[in-house]
Amino acid sequence: MIGNIYLAPGNFLPFTLCLYACCLCACHLFSVSSVVKIYSILLVMLMISTCRKRWLFLFAALFLYFLAAPAARAGPPVHPQNTVILWTDSSGLKAVSLVSLRPGQKPIGIVAIPVTTKVEGGAPETLAGLYQRAGRQGLTGYLEKRFHAPIKTYFCIDQRALFLASELIGPITMLGKKTTLLDVFEGSYTEQWVDLQVEIRALAKAILEPEVLVKIPSLVWLFTTNVETNLSPAHFFAFYQALRGGGPDTLRKEALPGQDYVTGGGKYREVAPEAWTRVLQNVSRP
Repeated sequence: MIGNIYLAPGNFLPFTLCLYACCLCACHLFSVSSVVKIYSILLVMLMISTCRKRWLFLFAALFLYFLAAPAARAGPPVHPQNTVILWTDSSGLKAVSLVSLRPGQKPIGIVAIPVTTKVEGGAPETLAGLYQRAGRQGLTGYLEKRFHAPIKTYFCIDQRALFLASELIGPITMLGKKTTLLDVFEGSYTEQWVDLQVEIRALAKAILEPEVLVKIPSLVWLFTTNVETNLSPAHFFAFYQALRGGGPDTLRKEALPGQDYVTGGGKYREVAPEAWTRVLQNVSRP
């Protein structure tokens, strides 16, 4: 019995063949090697035929199947997939980053964009103010113009979802000390200045620990129910494969450079037009 389907001897073979076909399609999409194909399909068939709670083991086997997929081999140059990451709370925009990923290629580039960055043209306004006035689409459109790059995907996480994710993951080790994901995002886990690239690689290493990886199904459920995004499972797998294949060192992160100043009671960062494209090239260059 799988769900409400009883696998009698007469329908076990058709079901297995259908499952086999689905697995082959998935292998093709995610560039899975032949060895992993055979091993995973046999594992699925074995679990279905021997376990009482077959539906549970089917889910686990398929999940492990995709985690076992190796990183895609490097091929000809492909267009980067640019994703804007927004962190918000009740008061508005707390942080914004741009993640640039070329499937099958290194590195994964990340640009941290201060919310105090001044918007060019018109009255003085920051990115936080632009988000409050024009929303995610208005902010994304402005970033596309500044970076001269299309941004087709987004990932918006609010304070509550981040808190839930932090509680679910539990304690993590960052730069030799125990902390939480929420404290890392807030920047309160250390009083010392930390290089952004060192920090993101340390966070990736902490998240790739076995005790965190086993919680991925719960995290996927949390994100699909509490996060606003148009990222597909294929996008998440591409990111995971790139990170797994290259390790934390495949991450390259820089802050958008500029000159900070205060005027009229507001804090702004003035960014030169060429700085936007230059920093994106720096973090994305193979």
